[in-house]
Amino acid sequence: KIRRCFRKEIFCVNSTYTQRKDLKPVILLKTGELFLKGENRFIFIERLASNIRKISERDFPEIEIEEGAGRFLISGYGHDPVLIERLKRVFGIVLVEEVFRCNPALEEIESASIEVMNRVRGAASFKVDCRRTWKKFPLTSMETAARIGEKLVNHYGFKVNLESPSVTLKITIEQKNVFLSVTSHRGAGGLPVGTSGRGVLLLSGGIDSPVAGYLAMKRGLEISCMHFYSPPYTGEQVLRKVDALVEVLRRFNPDIKLYIAQITSAQDFIRRVAKPRKRVILLRWLMMKVASLFAIRKNFSALVTGENLGQVASQTLENIFSVEKASKLPVIRPLIAFDKSEIMDIAKRIGSFEISIIPAEDCCTLFIPRYPTTKVRLEDCLEYDAIFAEKGIYDECLANVTERE
Repeated sequence: KIRRCFRKEIFCVNSTYTQRKDLKPVILLKTGELFLKGENRFIFIERLASNIRKISERDFPEIEIEEGAGRFLISGYGHDPVLIERLKRVFGIVLVEEVFRCNPALEEIESASIEVMNRVRGAASFKVDCRRTWKKFPLTSMETAARIGEKLVNHYGFKVNLESPSVTLKITIEQKNVFLSVTSHRGAGGLPVGTSGRGVLLLSGGIDSPVAGYLAMKRGLEISCMHFYSPPYTGEQVLRKVDALVEVLRRFNPDIKLYIAQITSAQDFIRRVAKPRKRVILLRWLMMKVASLFAIRKNFSALVTGENLGQVASQTLENIFSVEKASKLPVIRPLIAFDKSEIMDIAKRIGSFEISIIPAEDCCTLFIPRYPTTKVRLEDCLEYDAIFAEKGIYDECLANVTERE
């Protein structure tokens, strides 16, 4: 059992319903896929505990984290709604429950159940869902549920509905603790950020790339972002937009860094040497190459893009196949088979959509011809790649990469 405790401070829970001093409000976090892990499970547990602390410590420095079989207990701040919202954004957690803890004695469970259900005493119907991991408890799960249910009916006059109750009292009986809850929230799911390596997200400022970054983090990838900037063709407005999008992603991982790659001269060079139909593809090749070289220097393991098969002319199968050859690292495309409406739904849910639709030109929009090529040949890309390398285009772009403060 792992227990991480920071400095304790006296904290009073503001509740009109729970007045027993021994009925303690805590937050119970249930993990999902971590159960599937074998001998390396402790790595995921350690990372998840670190991520919980990281996302909450700024405003909740005295938080206490206790790990048990398939769950974490968070104490020190009761059921603080701000803390709960933070915990709902931690990848690796599937359920966030507002629970009360008491001792595993039948009389205490009965008394605690009455007090907890006082929070929802206006409910139209209820049921008791009991699960016990401590098999030496004197009653079975069904017997305990029936007994507690009878007490609640006698005390409050609740109507029992086992099929579709308006409120479910969940009781979990362990050897040393009993947890009671009537309120739970869906967690972010996935794997803890940092357990699947590190990647660079190519962040354009549109709808797709922030969602791609979110989904990559959900599978445990720790990301940093790279935006390609072409002043004076693109101005400060697009940088402010990108800053705002990164702040959205930082709600799920506060450590995300943003790198700005200035590619004005490279874009001017492509404009001079390439036909209009090929310019967008060659620009995408250049961005993929520069991001790959930068990622290798910084010990990242992959690139992440918001590419979506067939959504635009530059994202046909042939174009995607050719452009990915610019990268020496794996290219992860979380959105490759999503409908646009599905991507927009996720963007709205995570809070990036309203930012993404703010008008602001990025470097790609400046190159869009009337009839872009949909089937670029890899040989053509490699030919220009040699020219870019010979002219020092890649080296110049890498020299102009800066971290955005």
